[in-house]
Amino acid sequence: MIKLIAFDMDESFMPRKGFYERERWARDFDLLRAKGIRVLPISGDQYQQVADLFPMKDEMTIGGLNGSVIFEKGQLIKADEIDRSMV
Repeated sequence: MIKLIAFDMDESFMPRKGFYERERWARDFDLLRAKGIRVLPISGDQYQQVADLFPMKDEMTIGGLNGSVIFEKGQLIKADEIDRSMV
């Protein structure tokens, strides 16, 4: 059983920066959600840049900064940080 679909945003999901088929994605997202499948777009961009692309961002898990930050339904659930002594 598939529980999660993760995908890279840049050039995989979006052939051009900031562009994807929004209506088609909305339908696909609804189908995935109805089957209980979570969606995780991941990008090297900051979380907010990724979240701003999706009207349904508060219903998704989103990874920013190459997965070093993960937000679930708009709430930070994971953040990898560099120890201050290493900076």
